[in-house]
This record gives sequence, structure tokens and C-alpha cells, in this order.
Amino acid sequence: MDKLVSIIMPTYNNAAYLIEAVNSCLNQTYKNIELVIVDDGSTDSTPKLIDYINKKNKNVYIYHKDNGGPSSAMNYAIDKCKGEIICFAASDDIQLPNKVKIIVESLEDVDFCYSGYYHANVYGQAVEEVHPKPLTKENIKNNDCMSGGALAGYKYVFDKIKFRDYQVNEDMSMAWDLFNSHFKYAMIDIPTFRYRLLKTGVSYSKKKDVEKITEEIKKEIDETKN
Repeated sequence: MDKLVSIIMPTYNNAAYLIEAVNSCLNQTYKNIELVIVDDGSTDSTPKLIDYINKKNKNVYIYHKDNGGPSSAMNYAIDKCKGEIICFAASDDIQLPNKVKIIVESLEDVDFCYSGYYHANVYGQAVEEVHPKPLTKENIKNNDCMSGGALAGYKYVFDKIKFRDYQVNEDMSMAWDLFNSHFKYAMIDIPTFRYRLLKTGVSYSKKKDVEKITEEIKKEIDETKN
């Protein structure tokens, strides 16, 4: 029997792209999925929109919480997931139809995996392919090995290793924590989603915070002997 896969989608004030993002998760070639959406205290039309989505789709589960940032929303969702496997999807990205199928096949002999992806413009059109890189100290310091939307694994991985309570750079810190774990991983050099590059994203809107957390993680890496 096919394993149940939980797709976690945290969202905050992203109503403009939400329907397209949700549809890309639901229109997977692999059908045994649930979509867990956490509204992280949105103040736009997102709460009403996802409640509408919930009424139309029996395998979509909706949760509302006070704003706490993406790490808080994803950790909250992990505890709600019923799937044996978990993957992540941003509410402004577009998942390619075979993403979940590729993930399930790639997890046959490992605990977690991460894939390539496309950078995309505001319209969701691919403009550049991004390849995954090995989990090494140098790649992690350069924040250059994986995106959170490319990450997937068995639920027991994320039950043990939670996202750090950061408002930004949760991908970089998760990569470092996974590097220090005993879990085995696989890189999938296949793009599985389109990552919208938006000027409203945290890389632009919270640039100073990103730089601060980046330096903190780099310092932690440099002070670790292993």
C-alpha cells in the first residue's frame, strides 16, 4: 500500500498565490497525500480563502494560529501530520506534478532527501535551474546546499529535529542540524518545484535579520570540531 505523504504549507498574507500553490500540491501524480496548511496569523484574505479550500477538498487540513514565523508554523504542522513521509511547500511556489512520486522513490534507503528546483519569476515561470549540493560545512556556511521547499523525509526525522525558532534562515539552520544528525540522506538532482523570487520575500524584506542569523550559524559551524 502506498505510504501517506503529508505536504506542509505554512502561509502568511499570501492570498495572491495561494490557490495556484494549493492546486499544484493536490494535482500530484502520487495520490496518497494530505495537505496540511497552517495560517500563521494572516491579516489579508488568506483565512477565508483557505477555509473555502478546505470545504472543497477532503484531504486538506487547515489550522489557524497566531503569527510566529515559518519555523513555528512548520513545527506546529509536523505535530498534526498523519503521513509517514513529510515534505514542504511554500504558499507562493509551484510544485511540479511528479514531486511527491520522486520523493517517495528517493526515500527507499535513506531517512531524508532534498531536490533541485527552479528559480521562477513573479508569474511562476522558470528562469534558472538550481542543483542540490552535498551537506558539507562549507556548503552550509554559504547557504548553498538545499532550500526548505526541496526538503522531505520520514516523519521521525522531523519529530526529532525541529526547525529552530528563527523568523528567517530556518533552511540554513535545519541543514546544519541535519548535518549533525545520524540520519542518512539522498540528493535528487531533479527540479521538483518552481521557487518564486519575490521582493516581498524575507530575503528582501528582512535582509538585515537574514545576515545576522547567517553570521550566528556560521560562527556555530566554525566553533564545532567535527
